[in-house]
Amino acid sequence: MDLKKIPAKYRQYEIFDKVKDEIQEYLKTYIILSDLKSESLKERHWKLILQKLELKIYYNKLSLGNLWSSNLCYHESAIREILNQSQGEMVLDEFLRGLKDTWTEYELELVQYQNRCKLIKGWNDILSNIDDHLNAIQSMKISSYVKIFEEETLNWDDKLNRLRNLLEVWMNVQRKWVYLEGVLKSSTDIKLLLPQEYNRFKIIDADFISIMKKTSENPKLLELFQINGFQKQLDRLSDSLSKIQKALGEYLEKQRNQFPRFYFVGDEDLLEMIGNSKDAKIIQRNINKMFA
Repeated sequence: MDLKKIPAKYRQYEIFDKVKDEIQEYLKTYIILSDLKSESLKERHWKLILQKLELKIYYNKLSLGNLWSSNLCYHESAIREILNQSQGEMVLDEFLRGLKDTWTEYELELVQYQNRCKLIKGWNDILSNIDDHLNAIQSMKISSYVKIFEEETLNWDDKLNRLRNLLEVWMNVQRKWVYLEGVLKSSTDIKLLLPQEYNRFKIIDADFISIMKKTSENPKLLELFQINGFQKQLDRLSDSLSKIQKALGEYLEKQRNQFPRFYFVGDEDLLEMIGNSKDAKIIQRNINKMFA
């Protein structure tokens, strides 16, 4: 109803102002009621609203009539505050649900490696996804709406940080394994020249292949992450591989000290030459580098 269209001769009466005020209040009440249909309002928010309205009634017994007769306009400010809170909490709730869905279903991308096992690819994408979610969690932690989700937020913060640490170790283990596997498995003489390192690598090799086989059978990242002792196993492999790499480096340094021309070739080429000393083609391929 457009009250401005009512003739002026009627608008001069006191009853007109009274009716106008009542209509405006009805319209305002209707708007509030319409806003109270928001999906963001949960039971906890309705309990707060009922307290503000001083309605002593259970949430699931609430009727439209109860709300209409509770002077919503008078309590509009308090209701708006609760509505804003519910909408802010809904944004955080949806983010956490999405976070859970993403990482619960996240599967590692694998690629076949020399008929030995499948290796993980796309490390940067995985770590980037984790970093994006960790940054979002940091923003959540300072939100004024985070209180009800604080425990879940902190749990995800801790879980993703630990997951990132595990992946960084795993990535380094895979990189070291690929390098040493290529060096130690391709050389016919290396087991005689470096028997201790070769035998240590055989044990590590079996452990790593076992890990990657399990990963291939079930590539869901969070389920792998929750395997008891997995982080310690990767830490141990990383430490052992580093020791073998160090021993190889020291061995190559001794060879270069004995024959300085070896400084003109890289570690992999030098190991290939030393480990295949009877293969004339391999020696010839690298000898030009030493006397170029």
